[in-house]
Amino acid sequence: MQSPLHDLRNSWGYNRQEMANILGISYHAYVRTEAGNQGITERLSTALRALGVDTANIAIRTETWKEQRRETMQREHLERMNQPVVD
Repeated sequence: MQSPLHDLRNSWGYNRQEMANILGISYHAYVRTEAGNQGITERLSTALRALGVDTANIAIRTETWKEQRRETMQREHLERMNQPVVD
């Protein structure tokens, strides 16, 4: 399960540093956004639009992805908590 920004970056054939450079943002800001740990900033949104990306679609898909990721992580956590503890 990968984020929409990750999928976009891969479809363009760039690594994270290259994508950050193309978008004019720092590497760390890009990585946090791609990982879903930071929202899509106005600067990033503007840069994506300038490259022809439908930013409204990316935002919707990102929120859906984050919700699915949260649900999966919660389910995995609950499954883990129901497992006997092994020393």
